[in-house]
Amino acid sequence: MTYFLQIILLAASFGALQTNACDPSFDSLLEGDEEICAVQFQYHNYTQRMLVHLSETVYCAEGYEGAAEGCSEKSVQCTRKNVVTNCKVTFHYPDRPSETVNMYARKSTPCRVEYEGVAHGCSQEEIFCSQMQSRNECQVKFNYPNHSDTVTVAADGWFLCRDGYAGMARGCLQENVTCTPVIEECQVKFNYPDHSDTVTV
Repeated sequence: MTYFLQIILLAASFGALQTNACDPSFDSLLEGDEEICAVQFQYHNYTQRMLVHLSETVYCAEGYEGAAEGCSEKSVQCTRKNVVTNCKVTFHYPDRPSETVNMYARKSTPCRVEYEGVAHGCSQEEIFCSQMQSRNECQVKFNYPNHSDTVTVAADGWFLCRDGYAGMARGCLQENVTCTPVIEECQVKFNYPDHSDTVTV
């Protein structure tokens, strides 16, 4: 085995090796070697020919679906993935009409207040919301940069972080609240038709 062919096989063992299909040496690399083969990856506007190792799975380019599992196929059809950016999710409630909501694929949306359940992007078309267990109060942990406070919060109330920090607990919907420092003063520019004023607020 030549030194050049050893390098080719080493590269093929770690992934597919792309080679120019018009290169006459491409087919000569396959002669007498049963562990690598040539596979054509067919896209909608071009074809890519690659050397594939017998024991590996090689996938189409990013954004496309399809794969060659070793040398089982000589040609693979690569189709563009359907990327879902938004969708409709239906929230079902035990004691009120269902609601269909427009969702973004990367956003989580909870059920209505007093109900448990959350839709994580477009992973589900239906969410079955259940009533929260009745409780009058609960313990909520407020996390500050240097310490944390555990506070008893009314289930139907709102509780803010202490002065100088932004953050809020909405009843018993969450067990932890992150409190971030608020800038006490800042400069705001008010633009009028004929002049502007900068005010400290």
